[in-house]
Amino acid sequence: MNDYYDSAEGLTISRERAIQELINHGCIPQDNGDFADTREGDFCEFFNEMGDHAEYDAQAVLQWLGY
Repeated sequence: MNDYYDSAEGLTISRERAIQELINHGCIPQDNGDFADTREGDFCEFFNEMGDHAEYDAQAVLQWLGY
């Protein structure tokens, strides 16, 4: 039986979908809505570690989230 992580194998997701996954898993944006600045915060940490791209490997996003 495949779990959520396995179901994402080989999938590429948009930046917007990655942001939605972060929100769905309890990450919060900065007050000013700027996700990619250098201040502390879940979104900033994500973009600092994963880069700010138009698309992401879905499993890489789930790995970042701890799957």
